[in-house]
Amino acid sequence: MFSLAGHTAIVTGGASGIGLATAEMLAGMGANVVIADINEDAGIDVAQRLEARGVETLFVRADVAVPRDVTALVEAVTGRFGSLEI
Repeated sequence: MFSLAGHTAIVTGGASGIGLATAEMLAGMGANVVIADINEDAGIDVAQRLEARGVETLFVRADVAVPRDVTALVEAVTGRFGSLEI
């Protein structure tokens, strides 16, 4: 497996299901992981669990069907990590 260290990924729907599995996989590969989800409690929980593993993580409540939420998501990510690759 290759390393994603230094890269930042947004995972939409990252609080559960396939999104959660994807977030965990990316974290395991060394990426900074941004959890984007409408379920704030679950999203915060996932972010905290990944942070406990030493992963740079951010949760952003976002509904990807709402353009202003997507804009705010990207702004939050680039403001925190400086770049967005995945």
